[in-house]
Amino acid sequence: MKQTIEPSFVAPSEESVHPELARAGNKSGRRKRIERPTRTGTPADNAFVTAAAAPAPIIQNEIPESVAAPAPVIKATDAPCGCGGKAKTKKSKKTLVVGKGETIALAGSAQFASVENHGRIELPHGAVLTAADFTNEGEVLSQEGDLEIHVERLIAHSGSCLSPAKITLKSDNDLVVRGGAFHAPDVAFDCEKTLDVSANSIDGTVSVKAGAVSLGVKSGELHVAEHICHGDPVYWNEGTGDMTVAEVTTAGEDVVIWSNGANIYIRNIDTTGGSGSGRVTIVTNAGATRPGDDYPF
Repeated sequence: MKQTIEPSFVAPSEESVHPELARAGNKSGRRKRIERPTRTGTPADNAFVTAAAAPAPIIQNEIPESVAAPAPVIKATDAPCGCGGKAKTKKSKKTLVVGKGETIALAGSAQFASVENHGRIELPHGAVLTAADFTNEGEVLSQEGDLEIHVERLIAHSGSCLSPAKITLKSDNDLVVRGGAFHAPDVAFDCEKTLDVSANSIDGTVSVKAGAVSLGVKSGELHVAEHICHGDPVYWNEGTGDMTVAEVTTAGEDVVIWSNGANIYIRNIDTTGGSGSGRVTIVTNAGATRPGDDYPF
């Protein structure tokens, strides 16, 4: 689509400073004097002549089709079994597939049996995307606020999830995450049973609520600010970035924290409760690799 702009003709009678001219390379920052046009003919003619008369330039603004064409919008009422922000609903048998280079903008909460994303999925603030199985090779994001996904298996590989506020992954069962980059100030993992996260990277403060927990990253830093679980938690970092593990509460279970980096910062770990107190094991410069990342197991 082309947009044509015809600038109006201005003929000042005196020199004046103009910041746009100064930025364009006119060191003096002043307009050149332009002779005022002389009116000829009758007032009805409204014709002007000038020695330097020239047709006004036409500026054509080319808008790429990828920008001009809006993303298709799937309304919450059109999506199968719109979940309305609740994880426990009747399960859909349909699959959402987004091809490479495609963008799907959901207008509200939606539920699918599975999602296969190779492009881009956009959600508004407050919407929930639900899918038991989620393969993400592209981007899933909320440009306006929180991003919430209810899922049991997220196989992200090189895909990413992005939010300017908070990312929440939630499950009423186990929650397995393989790969993926998570970019948000806060990243929350919330499940009823076992949480097993092996992410490529998590750029944000992590909070965990689960049964048994194994959570770590392949690169970058890992900062766990809140942890509530009922099993023996393991936190790890295969990269050399710093780790912070704080506010960890268990019911007498052991806690294991290891990193291939040199710095692990610990604050407020409580393993008392139940029938006794759990042990806390911390290993730096571990030189370790976490096994068992292949999926399916």
